[in-house]
Amino acid sequence: MANPLKIGIIGDFVPNRPSQVVTNEALEHASKALSIETDVEWLPTRTLEIGFIKKEFQKFQVIWSGPGSYDNPRGAIDAIQYCREEGLPFIGT
Repeated sequence: MANPLKIGIIGDFVPNRPSQVVTNEALEHASKALSIETDVEWLPTRTLEIGFIKKEFQKFQVIWSGPGSYDNPRGAIDAIQYCREEGLPFIGT
């Protein structure tokens, strides 16, 4: 089997937040429908500092700005800016 599609989700995951739960479910559904394997990782905004972003985002093929409020809005904006400047595919919700 091919390597999984690595998806990073910008967001502070809360297990009982319906919009975040269905985000995970949607990705799982799409993965099955497309017969591809995905590896999804939520990226807490408190970790999104420039050094972390430059180092860690290299392992992802796409970044998704997930639903919900952010503990560190500046970190989320910095991550989005990095994606745009580096040409990393980005999806916003």
